[in-house]
Amino acid sequence: MTKIVDAIVVGAGLGGLSAATLMASLERAGIPVRSLCRCGTCGGCRTHLRSGDVFIPSWVPLRQADRTYGYIHPCTAYPLADLELEIEVLQGKGQE
Repeated sequence: MTKIVDAIVVGAGLGGLSAATLMASLERAGIPVRSLCRCGTCGGCRTHLRSGDVFIPSWVPLRQADRTYGYIHPCTAYPLADLELEIEVLQGKGQE
């Protein structure tokens, strides 16, 4: 089961490392994100970046529409600053 979180602020409190993907940082903080391929091709973790800056390697097949409208794939994005995301988070039993 999944839940849409209106906004989550990712920053110093998350302990994100620039050498780790955004997905790895979210998971390390106990925020399970929906994912399938973990290499940026499936779009399963597609997330709206409301504010902040990320590095996306040139080999990541991000669609032009995603770039235009501010969507990223946390599995291949590296945080460069504090971020505000609109994100789909997995929910387990008892977390609904």
